[in-house]
Amino acid sequence: MIVTTLIGTLVGGVTSILPGVLEYFNAKERNKHEQNMLELKSKQMALAAQHKIDVINTTADANEGESLRSHDSKLDGGSFINALRASVRPVITYCFFGLFVFIKIMAVMVFMESVSPNDTLTNALVWKEILGIIWDENTAGIFAAIMGFWFGGRAIEKLRKR
Repeated sequence: MIVTTLIGTLVGGVTSILPGVLEYFNAKERNKHEQNMLELKSKQMALAAQHKIDVINTTADANEGESLRSHDSKLDGGSFINALRASVRPVITYCFFGLFVFIKIMAVMVFMESVSPNDTLTNALVWKEILGIIWDENTAGIFAAIMGFWFGGRAIEKLRKR
């Protein structure tokens, strides 16, 4: 009988402590979950704030460009000054294009001088090498950028107006 009393007392004591222990582990899990949720909300708020800043910066850039174009269109210095202002970019473009062509022609001439007439290379091979030299990766990149600037921008503007 004493054994049953002792076992009953021990089981009663353990079972009375068990809900408190289970509640401790449940509270620990809830706190961990809440902490993870707070971290996720914090990251979400940071991303939302960064997105808002990006939108504000993009809007400011667009407004600045519009302001500059608006200001530039309002200036009037007479027909000669207006024509001079309008010709600056095309003249600089033509000058740099002329310089570019001159440098490429000089590269061909230097290459042709380095090839002796007695070489066994055929004429086609010489021109293949010359084309590889004057139309390299950098030249193709510059060409693509210029074509994109002059013609791609206009296409985008037409799409924007639709």
